[in-house]
Amino acid sequence: MKVALVILVFGPLLAAAQKEWTLQECIDSALRTNPGMQLADIDLSVAEINLKANKLYYLPNLNGNATHGYNWGQTIDPFTNNFATDRVRYNSFYLASSVTLFSGLQNYYETKLSSIDREIISANKEIDKRNLTLEILGAYLQIKLNEEIVGLKQKHLLYSSEQVKRAKLLEELEFETKRQRLQLEAQESNDQYELIQSENDLKRSSVVLQVIIGREPDSTFILSDSVSLLNGSPIDETQLNLLEVERNLLQAKQLKGSLLPSVSLNGVLGTGYSENNQFLSPDGVFVPKPFGNQLNENFYQSLYVNLSIPIFNGASSYSQVAINELEFERLHIENERRSSELANRKLQNQLELSNQQTALNFAEASYESYRQLFEESTLQYESGAISYYEYLLQKDAFFNAESELIQAKYRLKFAEFVIRLF
Repeated sequence: MKVALVILVFGPLLAAAQKEWTLQECIDSALRTNPGMQLADIDLSVAEINLKANKLYYLPNLNGNATHGYNWGQTIDPFTNNFATDRVRYNSFYLASSVTLFSGLQNYYETKLSSIDREIISANKEIDKRNLTLEILGAYLQIKLNEEIVGLKQKHLLYSSEQVKRAKLLEELEFETKRQRLQLEAQESNDQYELIQSENDLKRSSVVLQVIIGREPDSTFILSDSVSLLNGSPIDETQLNLLEVERNLLQAKQLKGSLLPSVSLNGVLGTGYSENNQFLSPDGVFVPKPFGNQLNENFYQSLYVNLSIPIFNGASSYSQVAINELEFERLHIENERRSSELANRKLQNQLELSNQQTALNFAEASYESYRQLFEESTLQYESGAISYYEYLLQKDAFFNAESELIQAKYRLKFAEFVIRLF
């Protein structure tokens, strides 16, 4: 009963602790927790808000105002046009609205610029996702490589330990000398040291990946044996170049629009109240007119068109237009350089894939040759036909060939993923 209770309570925790992380799960975790991606999401949200706000620029604005105040000293009352010398209370209320009829299409281009900015930020975010994916891919494959290297070192140590046991037995039977046993024990110690080194490399690579994906590093982190990428697809970076060119052209048109006259339509509704606006009461005393009556009497409306013609503003607009033209030339050169680098990168990726495939083929052939040679050398050493030193050279050569085969396999896999993402 107690055993069942322990399994019931701690079973889910043990299962969670032994969860195997796939490559895609590592990528998804990093995309959620990486600060760079979080900042990119904020930038994209800001761009969305700016675009929505710019679309509202076409609508008329509407502003209201209410004033309550007192005046002391001689002044002209705006509602009676008479001088007031005593303290006077006054109130004013108005609604004002204006709409731009023409401004060199600056609002239109500003909206287009906001839309382009959103697309540029989105494209840059995809590139950042691609780069983060490559970083995770490299760290993930490094762990899988280190796991196989640890397995290889464990096999080395197991083989050395068996050789030591055999040497001790033969020494007792006086078929081998103490010197031969000590040589094998020294090799066993060296293999133990290399195993510890490879285990430390595995731990370090595990910590690196866990930090990248936003996980608190611990020893329960286990990777799946399956290495696959579900969402990998190439990114057309030339599209980003085209967007930047389009943005520059729109900005140039917007700047030239600032050199043209602007026309706006304005309207105001208002009214007010003043204590100085008085009438003779039936009691023969001058008293302020009622608040509601004054609001009706003082109600006014105005509608006017405003024309603004830029004549001189320190040549700032002309300077901005000239700078924009130079920036366009700079952008054109930058885009050509970027396109050339992108083409070279794709070519290099294709060459790297081809080279790694060739390297893997040679590594497989080399491994098979050294395996057969090692098996033959083992028989010769056990029969006394070759020395321990000659045997050790063949053993090291075989294990090095096996290690190179493992590394070639993962280098090819990484090259294949890079092709998919570029």
